[in-house]
Amino acid sequence: MKIIKTSVLMSAILVSTNSHAEEVYLSATLGKSIPENTDHFNDGTGVKLSAGYRASKHFAVEGSYIHLGEFDMNQEGLDELQAETGYSVTSASVEISGIGLSLVGIFPFNQKFSLFTRAGLYSWRLKAAVSAHGLGSGSDTESDTGVGLGIGLSYAATEKVDFSLEFNRYDTEGSDTDFLGAGVNFKFN
Repeated sequence: MKIIKTSVLMSAILVSTNSHAEEVYLSATLGKSIPENTDHFNDGTGVKLSAGYRASKHFAVEGSYIHLGEFDMNQEGLDELQAETGYSVTSASVEISGIGLSLVGIFPFNQKFSLFTRAGLYSWRLKAAVSAHGLGSGSDTESDTGVGLGIGLSYAATEKVDFSLEFNRYDTEGSDTDFLGAGVNFKFN
């Protein structure tokens, strides 16, 4: 929570001291999602679609749909699950998606490159599915709200298009899921 409070305070200071042409932007990011429990699940492919409002040179507010992907349990995890339950588990997976609302701090190095940080809330939905030989399959869903934090680097290719590399961490079901992605950002004045 201290990180979020610090980010909000820094963003408020930057908004009050710097002006920049207001703009709306849309972005799409594709990347790799890595669950905290990497011993039992394979990595997934994630997608983040965002719409934001840049209020000043150093501050934006952003809403996002984030699909962290589907994580299939690997053979080691299936073997452990079978040992714990006594059932022949043939597959298990977890899928995580949700929406986020973030404050974004933007720190330009020069006309082309900027560092950005992100802090906000992530309302997620987790769907778990399991299949066991002789028992069939079943699924269950959970949802909650956690914290999302991120950092990245953007490159202004033109006045209207930026490219970015970013790292985000989302708190999901008491553990973290990391998202490392590359994106494109379209700006509208």
